[in-house]
Amino acid sequence: MYGVIDIGSNTVRLVVYRARYGKLTLHFTKKETLGLASYVDQQGNMLDEGVEKTIPVLKEFAMLANRSRVKELYVIATAAIRNVHNRIDVIQRLESETGLSIELLTGEQEALCDFHGVMLQESFNDGIVVDIGGGSTEVVVYEKGVIRHSSAIPIGSLSAYVRHVECILPTKDEISDIKKAFTEQLETLGLEDVENMRLYAVGGTNRALLKLHRHFFHEDPETNVIPKDHLKMLNHKILSKDKDVYVDLIRFVPERIHTIVPGLTILRALVKFFKADMVVVERFGVREGYLYQQLLKHDEVIVMGAGHDFQD
Repeated sequence: MYGVIDIGSNTVRLVVYRARYGKLTLHFTKKETLGLASYVDQQGNMLDEGVEKTIPVLKEFAMLANRSRVKELYVIATAAIRNVHNRIDVIQRLESETGLSIELLTGEQEALCDFHGVMLQESFNDGIVVDIGGGSTEVVVYEKGVIRHSSAIPIGSLSAYVRHVECILPTKDEISDIKKAFTEQLETLGLEDVENMRLYAVGGTNRALLKLHRHFFHEDPETNVIPKDHLKMLNHKILSKDKDVYVDLIRFVPERIHTIVPGLTILRALVKFFKADMVVVERFGVREGYLYQQLLKHDEVIVMGAGHDFQD
C-alpha cells in the first residue's frame, strides 16, 4: 500500500493505492475542502487560520493511512503554499505539528506529475496536458514524443474567484477580467505555434465540469470527452439564472459552485489559445504521477497506459 496526501488550493486529499503487477489499484480516497487559496492576506502570506485548518486534516489522514498499513506515505504541497511568501514557515509549522515530511513541489514538478499521471492511462505522441487547480494551472506540451514545455501559471479557479468575483457566480465583466488575466499569462509562455493538439485535462475542476457536461448534454456516464462547442453552451447554461440549473449545481458540484465558472473560463481560454477541438478529461493526475515517480526511484515499475483502477 502507498499513500499520497495532496495539500491543494481548494482541497486536501488522501489517496491510497495498491501497487502490484505493474498496476495501481485504488484502495480508498478521502478529501476535505479547505479552500486554502482564500486564506492569504494582502501581503501574500498565508493566514494562521489556514494553517490551523490544515493541521487536523493532515493528522486524520495520516492516521487513516496508518490503519490501512500504508508502506510509504508521501505528502506534497502545491500552489496553495507555493504561491505564498511565508511558504517556508507554513511548511515548517505543518511538519512540526503533524510529524509528517512535506515536499513542496515547484510549478514545473507539479506539471510533470500531471503529465505522468495522464500517461499512466493514455498513449500519445502529441498532446497538451492541463491541470486547472485552485491556485494555479499547469501546462505541459508534449510534441513528437518529447516534453517541449512544462510550467505553472499562478492563476487557478479559486484564486481567480477570490481576485475577480464579488458574488457567487461571476458577471460577464468579471468573466472577461478572468479571461484577460489568464490569457496574458498564457501569452508569456512562447507557445503561440502550438495548436490543433488534443487537450488532456486533469484535476477536480475539470472532473466537475465533466459531471455537468454529462448531465446537461445527456451524455453517456462513461464519456470523458467535452467538445469545444459544448464548453460555450455549458457556460451559457450555468449563467442562465434558471433555478433548476442552480439546483443541479448544488446536486452535482456543491463544493465548487463559486469556482466552477472561473474554472470553465480558464479552460475555454486554454482551448481557444491552443485551437483545440475537444477536451479529454482524465482521472489520473498529480497524485498518481507523483507516486509513479517515487516508485520508479525504488525500482518498482508501474506500466504506462495500463488498466489502472481509479474512482473519483
